[in-house]
Amino acid sequence: LARAAEAIRSAAGVVVIGLRASYAAAHWFSYALNVLRGGVELYRGGSEDGQLLLSRLEPDWTVVALSFPRYMRETLDFVREAKRRRARIIAITDHELAPIALQADLLLKVEAPPPESLRGMPAVFSLLGALAGYLSVIDRERVGRRLDEYRQAREYSFYFADSGSGES
Repeated sequence: LARAAEAIRSAAGVVVIGLRASYAAAHWFSYALNVLRGGVELYRGGSEDGQLLLSRLEPDWTVVALSFPRYMRETLDFVREAKRRRARIIAITDHELAPIALQADLLLKVEAPPPESLRGMPAVFSLLGALAGYLSVIDRERVGRRLDEYRQAREYSFYFADSGSGES
């Protein structure tokens, strides 16, 4: 956990990928990391241009890949190309022999029922929450500045509490 948090802290940029059953967790984690440190991209798959995102990867980037049974080939292909570009790979999966685990520089294993059964998702979110919390501790100053910026932006954002009023 400490090595994964440090890899995220020290990265020039971070890409989070998780498709199908892993998508909700990947989406939340990329949001949390953007609040804490910024510079995080969520790869959604499908019609999104993965090649464009991969072309931006450098050796000082970190890819966090979530993959659980029924493992998605698109996740594995993305991770393989990111590894070829020498990005650091953090795999979050259920087994050390899972396809993305074999490509990983760091493996965070979640031993729980598979997420597609829905019973395994609390364990996945717990791990991601712990990782985000650990990052907040080891990078306290930058996270504090980021949270201040986030709060200020929120104060100045447009918010319409009564969207039905017709006022603009």
